[in-house]
Amino acid sequence: MVSSILATASDPDLRLRARDFSRDGKLTPDLLVVLLLFMVADGNRRGYRHILDAFWDECASHGVPLPSAQPVTASAFCQARGKLSSELLRQVLHGAASEMESGFRGASRWNGRRVFAVDGCKVNLQRSVELDARFGRPEGGHPRKRP
Repeated sequence: MVSSILATASDPDLRLRARDFSRDGKLTPDLLVVLLLFMVADGNRRGYRHILDAFWDECASHGVPLPSAQPVTASAFCQARGKLSSELLRQVLHGAASEMESGFRGASRWNGRRVFAVDGCKVNLQRSVELDARFGRPEGGHPRKRP
């Protein structure tokens, strides 16, 4: 998906300066965007070195080819990340949102809402007439007091 979104970006949108990403280095704009998405999924729990190691391990375990057998250095990642334009990242986020919207229509929704993950957590919300009407109330739940 990232490659198809990046394919629609024009060359000036990819880089801040004309010479950025011109030496056929290991970190391409495609790989950097995927690494940034992987980093976001980590939830800022680990540093760059650990994230890069984990990404390379995940790719190796799933047979995804990478430009080198060993992860790039955290310094190389930081320097390359600074060469991406904010417009490119904006295009990727908007493109990903459009892909999600087109892929999750009607039948793939639960109660009219997209479900991205279910982890068994319980979330308590304030009682309201709207929630009762939309989702019902559990058996034996406290009735909503009317003002």
